[in-house]
Amino acid sequence: MKLTRKEVGELGLYDFQSYIGAMNQPTFGGRHGTLNLIKNLGIPEKSLQKKISILEIACSTGYNTCEIAQKYNCDIIGIDISEISIVLARERKKKLHLDNCEFKIADAMNLPFDDNTFDIVFAEAIIALLPEKGKILHEIMRVTKPGGCVGTLEAFIRSGTSEEILMEINNVMTTVMGFPIAIKNLDAWKELFAETKLKNIQIQDYYDSVFDRSYKFWETLSFSMKLIYYLITNKKIRQKIMPTMKLARKMINKNSPIIRNLGYFIFTGEK
Repeated sequence: MKLTRKEVGELGLYDFQSYIGAMNQPTFGGRHGTLNLIKNLGIPEKSLQKKISILEIACSTGYNTCEIAQKYNCDIIGIDISEISIVLARERKKKLHLDNCEFKIADAMNLPFDDNTFDIVFAEAIIALLPEKGKILHEIMRVTKPGGCVGTLEAFIRSGTSEEILMEINNVMTTVMGFPIAIKNLDAWKELFAETKLKNIQIQDYYDSVFDRSYKFWETLSFSMKLIYYLITNKKIRQKIMPTMKLARKMINKNSPIIRNLGYFIFTGEK
């Protein structure tokens, strides 16, 4: 995918990060968190018994979707609201010669699928960022088959976090994502999941490696060079990115108050 300098300048922060390759790895918990989510959803075992149908919500550029398609006996669909992310995901699929996955532009709040369509539905790092968390959970459950499994991996605020730090965390998230965000604490998440009436609910909480990105050296080099290039050559991108870079550094500094007061959890349940 190749955009003109003008088209790049019109991108939002999320789309720009996808475009330069900075969204090609899991966020909360990194690869370790994703592998645990896949395991807790039962994908490895269930795919040995039959070909299973899977939906990934907010698939970004398709890294998880394609990896699952490669490893397991399944048909999987990845959806994202970002057109650029979906274009890049389709390019990834084509490069890997995969015929058991597809990608669609879709809103997680209004999924374009019939009731009871998928054996497994999961999401990563999206429900925490949306205001109507109950609505997206309702949509996830709606398209899951009876007896099917749903899951998500999300960030939470540690209990006892001061109002000052909480405000800073939400401000950082809001600035980076470009829309208002309010992260819940773990007890609030548990109450929300209890309201779904799902069976066999499991919640595992983690406090280390919250923003553990598993990039290879060449991936880091590639998107870093692209970022530097657009910061130098594109005024609009420079105006958008520069104010967030200081904030973003706080999200990867293990000693920052932000990281010390964040955790992530893996939730699964059965319909």
